[in-house]
Amino acid sequence: MSSATQTADPKPRLRDLDDNHRNETTVVRGKRKRPAPSPHPFWGLVFPFLVVAAAALVFAVWRDGTRLVLESNDGERIETITDPAAPGYRAFVDPTPTMLIAHLTDAGELVGITVLAQTALEGGGTAVLISAELLLEPTDDPADAVFVRELYATEGLDGLSRGVGDLFGFGFRETLEITTSELSGWLRLVEPLPVLLNDDLVSVDASGLTEVEYPAGARALTGADAANVYGWLNDGEFDSNRTQRQVELWELWLSLVGRAEDLNAATLPFEDGLSPYLRSLGVGTRQLEVLPLVAVSFGGDDPPFYAQTDEQKTQLKSLAREMVPLPIGSHLGARPTVSLLDGTGTGAPRDALLPVLIDAGAEVTVIGNAQAFGVAETTVAYHVPDRQQAAIALADAIGASARFVEDSVQPVDLTVTVGLDRVGS
Repeated sequence: MSSATQTADPKPRLRDLDDNHRNETTVVRGKRKRPAPSPHPFWGLVFPFLVVAAAALVFAVWRDGTRLVLESNDGERIETITDPAAPGYRAFVDPTPTMLIAHLTDAGELVGITVLAQTALEGGGTAVLISAELLLEPTDDPADAVFVRELYATEGLDGLSRGVGDLFGFGFRETLEITTSELSGWLRLVEPLPVLLNDDLVSVDASGLTEVEYPAGARALTGADAANVYGWLNDGEFDSNRTQRQVELWELWLSLVGRAEDLNAATLPFEDGLSPYLRSLGVGTRQLEVLPLVAVSFGGDDPPFYAQTDEQKTQLKSLAREMVPLPIGSHLGARPTVSLLDGTGTGAPRDALLPVLIDAGAEVTVIGNAQAFGVAETTVAYHVPDRQQAAIALADAIGASARFVEDSVQPVDLTVTVGLDRVGS
């Protein structure tokens, strides 16, 4: 990808024939063309006014509707409050920036997955690499286990995002497919790439003849060669070897970004997509991990596939909590959206409850204060009847009570109000 500066077209504008000859008669094949009749005054005077009026009406409806949603509490419109310590204050919560990358060959075969989480712009983050041979085992029905490469082949990026998101317990604000050719374009920005290969990378032609394409040892690779190495898998080689090469290439890539004289030139000057993640992990404190897995063999000469033990799943849950403190759901409805309000006047009990709600499966999208302080009991309110079970489950998880407060225009599923019963706890 590259950015380009738009410039004015140097060619003169080609005007319509009528610009210069609007009232002249043109001769075509010996016949006279009559000038077009003048338009009705309605189209020149009334119609433009109606278009402007309609646009103004649409804007007014949108503005007032949005204001009613954002400034509502228990179904009542309230005054906008900007003081974070004042009763009634509300603010939207920005979730932790996350990205799922599907690494593909130019033919579309999945060769690896990278999960990125950004701490802050140029402040660091985490990258976790996942083998394409991972077997995803849903907790609700192990019979639905599927390899991530098969999941991508059948359901595409959306299915892969949902499956990996369920594994990690959070969703992705952005998803990206990068082919070998596209990865080459990114790596060219920091080439040459000095690598140390532990093994020869060998190609096999249709007749079975082999050729060492990239010998083991130290070498400087172009961006195109590094991209080829990223997806390379020798015949019969364990996929864990490829994943290890991939994490080493990520570390090299990010370290070269961090040392670049021109950070924007090394990452492209975009504020979305992959660029901000490269800047953040390249310059800031980064953590690179390979998803902990255990190899499972069918026997014979076939390479193994990979799965997670219960202990490794526990480790992943801890890692996910550290890398994404403010998650979104892996798919619609995976986490109930929550407004977290302080009813004590101190704010500390509310802030202490935030990670507890996240661990209990909530997605906190709004944080602020109740309409009045001095609330005695911590409650979980649901605003439409079909959120009752979610409210009860969350209330049980945090030791609160659930109640129904009808308000169909609330921008969240549940409202948690922290009471004085949490002070000192």
